[in-house]
Amino acid sequence: MKKLYTIFSTSICVLLLWSCAEETDSAIGKEKFTSIFDVRDFNISYTPLDIVQTSDGGYVVLSARPLEESNFSYSGIHLLKADENGNYVSDITLGDSLVHAVSSLTLDGEKLHFICMNSQSTGARIVSFDASLGNITAKMVEGLTYPSAANYIPESKAFALLGYNSEDKQTQITVANLSGQLIKPLKTFITGLGGGEIIIDKIMIEHFLHTGRQYPFSVGKVKGQDIYYFNAFVNYNFSMGLTNLSEDDEGTFMFGENDDVGFSAVTSLGNASYAIARFDHTDTYLDPNASLSPGAIDPTEIGYNPYPELTPHATIKILPTEISEKKIIVFGSSTKSKQIGLYFYDQTTRAFHTSRYLGFSNPYEFSSMTRTADGGLAICGVTYLAGRFPRICIFKLSEEDVKENVVIE
Repeated sequence: MKKLYTIFSTSICVLLLWSCAEETDSAIGKEKFTSIFDVRDFNISYTPLDIVQTSDGGYVVLSARPLEESNFSYSGIHLLKADENGNYVSDITLGDSLVHAVSSLTLDGEKLHFICMNSQSTGARIVSFDASLGNITAKMVEGLTYPSAANYIPESKAFALLGYNSEDKQTQITVANLSGQLIKPLKTFITGLGGGEIIIDKIMIEHFLHTGRQYPFSVGKVKGQDIYYFNAFVNYNFSMGLTNLSEDDEGTFMFGENDDVGFSAVTSLGNASYAIARFDHTDTYLDPNASLSPGAIDPTEIGYNPYPELTPHATIKILPTEISEKKIIVFGSSTKSKQIGLYFYDQTTRAFHTSRYLGFSNPYEFSSMTRTADGGLAICGVTYLAGRFPRICIFKLSEEDVKENVVIE
């Protein structure tokens, strides 16, 4: 894999046959750049899942890619390392025993971690490695199979995990430390055993095989409480639930409608407040500060701003952050015009600040985003060279770029 080209705010560097046409200003590149990474084999495709900035100022992107000989042929795992200027450093594809990584890449100290599964046992694994993509280890998470979502809990140095038991048709939730040991019980909820309007096992397996619709599973810890939220199938419906993971807790739920209505993304802001995105068939709604009481609210009644410009069922990520001393919620997703859309809201007042669109010439799709050490924003996604070859891209916005999206009264 090589870096195809980088666009800076004031200069352009183009790779011709893998060589750079001109020297660039590294100070400018560090602050703001756009990088696209290409490979000689046009048949290889990449689907970025997550991005983090490492302690050396560089970036690691976690992606999915096809495997030639595997039941999980579209679920191979690829890691890319770029330097602080967005230049290619190295990349590695993991063996076919580790598949189906979920968007869970996190940095803890000098180590990076993400969640995937073993292709033979379907058991969850916590994969750890260093910033140079070396010293890779994979540790088993006892009892959790078909991991579908994960969320790192810094104060516990542990992952909240969501999984699926295909034999008993159950949604699974637990918490495991970085060694794979459960620090909370494994809690299960019935997805639906038969007779429902949708066949849960069929759509779940198609989700994991990447042969059907990709569902926005999510899980996390409620801020300031020992309660966990999750977005998964329960009783045939794609629903949001809350549980304290105790043995006698039956959970409380905000049921969707089959797989037609539900939440696209959920992030806890504390107590009963959440930043959410939801879908109603092909419509998308964003709310930077919704008050949710599972069991008492119908998801169809929740909707702050409709976004007809967003691609139906596209990936949506939510980033609570602080910009210009304001609490801001940033939503990222893909638009019907084939660009990456960023939407900035005030968390306290729910007021919309502005939107920003990234992408040019080629089609672009959003994958994930993270704040950077210099106050900027790094966004990863996929672009299609010649309209059909999926490649990893990274956009780096400067601190000034980010501040421009927040209105100061």
